[in-house]
Amino acid sequence: MSRFRNGLRRCDDGRRAIVAGLIVGLSVGGCAPGYRPPTAGDAFRGSPSAFERTGALHPPPPRGSPLPAVPPPTEPFPPEVVANDPSQPLRELPLDLDQAIRIAFSNSGVVRVVDGGSVSASSATPFDPHIAEARARAAMAAFDPVFTSATYANWINLPPDAVFGPGLAEPTRRDEAGMNAAIVKPWLTGGESRIAYNPPLGYLFIPGGGANAFNPLYSSNLEFVLRQPLLKGAGFGVNRAPIRIAQLRRDQSSLELRQAVIAMVRSTTEAYWDLFAARNAAATIEQLVPVLERIAEIERERMAAERSVAADVARAESQSHAIRQQALQARSTAVQRELRLRNVLGIPPADGFALVPTSSPYEAPLRIDPEASMSIAVENRPDLARQRAAVRTREHELLLARNLSLPQVDASGVYRWNGVGDHLDDALSQAFGANFADWQASVTVSVPLGRRVGGAAVRAATLQLAREKALLQQALHSVRHQISSLGQEVAFAHRLYVEAEGRLRANGVWLEGARIRFENPPPAGDGQDWLLAATNDYLSALRSHADAAADAQAFLARYNGLLARLNAA
Repeated sequence: MSRFRNGLRRCDDGRRAIVAGLIVGLSVGGCAPGYRPPTAGDAFRGSPSAFERTGALHPPPPRGSPLPAVPPPTEPFPPEVVANDPSQPLRELPLDLDQAIRIAFSNSGVVRVVDGGSVSASSATPFDPHIAEARARAAMAAFDPVFTSATYANWINLPPDAVFGPGLAEPTRRDEAGMNAAIVKPWLTGGESRIAYNPPLGYLFIPGGGANAFNPLYSSNLEFVLRQPLLKGAGFGVNRAPIRIAQLRRDQSSLELRQAVIAMVRSTTEAYWDLFAARNAAATIEQLVPVLERIAEIERERMAAERSVAADVARAESQSHAIRQQALQARSTAVQRELRLRNVLGIPPADGFALVPTSSPYEAPLRIDPEASMSIAVENRPDLARQRAAVRTREHELLLARNLSLPQVDASGVYRWNGVGDHLDDALSQAFGANFADWQASVTVSVPLGRRVGGAAVRAATLQLAREKALLQQALHSVRHQISSLGQEVAFAHRLYVEAEGRLRANGVWLEGARIRFENPPPAGDGQDWLLAATNDYLSALRSHADAAADAQAFLARYNGLLARLNAA
């Protein structure tokens, strides 16, 4: 890969545009150095924006390979142009590869990728990392303090002879009221502390209770409670696990979006070079149409002069129709390739302009080091990082499952200040004086008999962890083969392009010679029609030249498209 970068640096000025495009691809792709774990803000450049203001997607630049500053998107198509207006001819709009990638980013409220020749929206969107970030923050709220409060009042009027218990008379009429409040703070150890104002009965009034009745009575207390699990739910790791799982899923969401952005860069680059090849092939073939029409006209003139027969004219006209058919097919292919590029870029299918690629394709051979490329891919590829995050997620889930299978053993302690008085302020003053205090200590145990649920959960979590590890190994195996296969494809694509260029040069010499013989045929003699022979040779040279030019453009576009795939890999 170092030689690959050196090869890019040796490009001449005519190839700077494609180099810039490849740099952008590298900056968002898997082969960029210094990758750091993603954060929620990595889905966009800069701080996250509100949902209704979320617009252009700006992929995160890895450390050491900064993404060039993307200017605010401008409207490249004047609004006065009427789309699909037959009276208004198409005007050419020059477009280099770097600009195409920038337009794709600017118009990417969703991520568009080319899959099997068709353009579709990726399931990953720029909103997903922010949704996952919100869920991670919700998981962190598990350790936020909680305030609770309640107030109640009872007005009781019982039938006569009501009793508290056997032989204990109960006042038939009484008024009761109370209020409690508490602040509960969970801790990373799994325990919780609570400070509460929680009197058993805050206010009691017995109307008509006689001389010995308390009328009314106020009580108050202040509790300090501490509860700590000793087995199930105890420990920093197990209590941090839900937060780490939520954070890892947030990172996975960001990595999934990053992978989709890499696919979008690759799709834009491939669609760009496909349009480049299609337009050049169509232009080459269309240049032959008037030549073949002139040949057909000459054959008709020869037949009028009784120098040829109807079959010769028909042959020339057939060749002329064939080249026009081929030119129409090439132009249709170019239109379809432009529509696909427009789809990837997120611009309208018709706006009165024809996109004209202006970047020069990369033509120099590149030697790929599969091992060096593999080491870079292992460090930087989002899909591998996402799978490693999945393994860590399963490890935390296994930790939770093992802890949840333990018996519930909790130790708790309560320290309470008490106060009673004829008035509320007297009761509160007595309680906060801490002269009358209660202590309570307890240990509670809960064990499910058989523990089958916990055992099954541990078994399932263990198998899921093993599954994710196997998938990670398979992903590494697939990436190694992918890079090796792409390296071979790149090498052979360049060799095919070199052969096609050699064929095109040879056809050029042949075509020039055939043209000279056709324009300057020797006089007929010895029963030989030299003009007919020169015409046949010229027709063959024209068709062969058109085929060679189309093949050379196709192989060059495939070579550059494979370079984009290699960058993504």
